[in-house]
Amino acid sequence: MLRYFLLLLALSGQLFSAFVVAETPQRPMVVFSEVLADPQPVVGLPESPFVELFNRSEQSLQLGGWTLEINGRSTVLDSFQLAARAWVVLVPTAKSEQWEGHKEVLPLKGFSSLTVSSGTLVLRSPQGGVIDALAYSRTMGQAGFKRDGGWSLERKDTDHLSHSLHNWDYSLATEGGTPGGPNSLDQVLPDAQAPRVRSLYWQDSLHLVVTFSKNLVPSSFEESPVLEGSGDPDFTTQLEAVWNRQVLLTWNRAPEVGHLLSLHWTRRPFDWAGNLLEADQALVVGRPEVAQAGDVVINELLYDPPTGGSDYVELYNCSARIVDLSSLYLARAGEDGLPEKLFALSQYETPFMPGAYLVLCGDYAWLQTQFGIKDLLLLAPEEALPNYINEGGSVLLTNRRGEVLDRMDYHAGLHNPYLDVTKGVALERLDVRAPSLSPHNWQSAAADAGYGTPGRPNSQSAPTRKQSKSPLRTAPELFSPNGDGQNDLLYLHYAFEEAGLLCSVTIYNERGLPVRCLVNNAPAGREGFWVWDGSDDAGRVCPPAWYVLQVHWHGPGADPGTYRTAVALGR
Repeated sequence: MLRYFLLLLALSGQLFSAFVVAETPQRPMVVFSEVLADPQPVVGLPESPFVELFNRSEQSLQLGGWTLEINGRSTVLDSFQLAARAWVVLVPTAKSEQWEGHKEVLPLKGFSSLTVSSGTLVLRSPQGGVIDALAYSRTMGQAGFKRDGGWSLERKDTDHLSHSLHNWDYSLATEGGTPGGPNSLDQVLPDAQAPRVRSLYWQDSLHLVVTFSKNLVPSSFEESPVLEGSGDPDFTTQLEAVWNRQVLLTWNRAPEVGHLLSLHWTRRPFDWAGNLLEADQALVVGRPEVAQAGDVVINELLYDPPTGGSDYVELYNCSARIVDLSSLYLARAGEDGLPEKLFALSQYETPFMPGAYLVLCGDYAWLQTQFGIKDLLLLAPEEALPNYINEGGSVLLTNRRGEVLDRMDYHAGLHNPYLDVTKGVALERLDVRAPSLSPHNWQSAAADAGYGTPGRPNSQSAPTRKQSKSPLRTAPELFSPNGDGQNDLLYLHYAFEEAGLLCSVTIYNERGLPVRCLVNNAPAGREGFWVWDGSDDAGRVCPPAWYVLQVHWHGPGADPGTYRTAVALGR
């Protein structure tokens, strides 16, 4: 609140009251409430851009000397007394004649043209303090003809102080806007969404930027440090002054590359609605290293999303290293097998922690709603993603030179044959240690997991191999390929004394007839597994029964061998 003194003056027997307003207005007593960046085609308003301000306070404010920044260019406001709970419309001086008859209009000399598609507005006090800031875009409002111009963007709730796109939309007024008066979209829009940590990245070896999902109140950072580190070196924190969505951590000495840093919240900062920051007790970060082959693998893919959904790719850091996301790129393979176009995972030096998941998606709002993702650090800081076609293709993870670090070839045949429809069903990796190109290492996500598990452990995963004297072992004892996520697959683990053996795996029914050639004279490593999903060579699900699984192997300098075992397929 503005600080003021109430003066009681007894003059001529009458009681008067006057307010002495504090020298520096407190943010955000005045807010941006309406913007028209593209006045053409004319709907009913003057053919002129404008910016409207609203005084939320109960006090009259003098705007003389205040500064409006439009896309970084400043213009000083002339003297104007803005009444309590009132509006003022800022217009270019060259267009002021068109506004005759409109109430509360303030022409501005040097009014910079508002860029049509998007731009930034910052309102400052004479002392340079930020009163309000707005990043506007034609996509803030509903899709349709109003985006082509002539209609203003209105703030729905002037007491909703989050920089939320949901608080803006195109005017419903027949003239195309409501400059100088209550907005046509005026409503109460409660703000109950807690802010979260959105991303982390290093500007250089001494500076780490922590970005939040919402703008926070500066005073919640002022009393004492909100973050403290354990051990040396020490750091200081500073909240970015305009948008209040980033904190800069500055170390007195550069942390070692690859060294884990644990940053603890001493107290939770909050947004303008009083919502406390929702975050883990500690942020674990570190200076990252350039990715190498084997550090990060493709762990899940949704290439045929449901209606209204989007493709996504999930990555997993299976190494013990802190990987720099800016050294990684996603691509799809062309007909020649080479990357078509590289999509950077991040523009900044961003740490990807060991054992962490990362999801890239074309529509993060849908992804969060569909799968209940709350931890925003699981979402890549950029939204660029190749278009993975439904007919099949290849997902490539590369470095900046286009060298492939991991590759997954996908097609409908990798899905569980029990599924009649695979649209909206993700493919999950069974073992991060097994080859990405092995068709035995991929399976449909389980139905009870929502047919996808972005940002969390996969619903389908290979069981850990147990010690055995035999070079081969099957699990589970009874499997049921019905898509419920419980024992849907039969795993055949192998562990040979030498690598490079050529193996064949054939499955026979109770009458001794072959129903599936699972592996045909293919080389095997020292350890690994094959998977049977219960289908025959025609892709049909086999009926419940006992089956005999036969493995034959041979190789140069090695004695040939055969292994047989019975397995049970149920429902």
